Amino acid sequence: MGVAGLLAARGRLGWLRPLAASGRTAMSNYLMQSVLMTALFYPYAGAQFGRWGAAAALLLSLLLGLAQVPLSAWWLSRFRAGPLEWLLRRVVYGPPRQ
Repeated sequence: MGVAGLLAARGRLGWLRPLAASGRTAMSNYLMQSVLMTALFYPYAGAQFGRWGAAAALLLSLLLGLAQVPLSAWWLSRFRAGPLEWLLRRVVYGPPRQ
């Protein structure tokens, strides 16, 4: 992590840059994963709990996480922060001053 931090500070992330975008939208990604996985596995939606093996569920969560990496980069190419990061900033600091 220290090496990744040094590379980020010096602007030399290279192929790791999309991971930085995923880190900047970490709260949004975490909550999106939680909502999608509970919607699939909990009884109030997909009711798939117990029907998938551990390896299949792990593979699904890894694929979802990998899909969020380019999605985060795309989002940050259009907006300054992730949606929940923006909301948290607005709640904590209030609206921007002119």
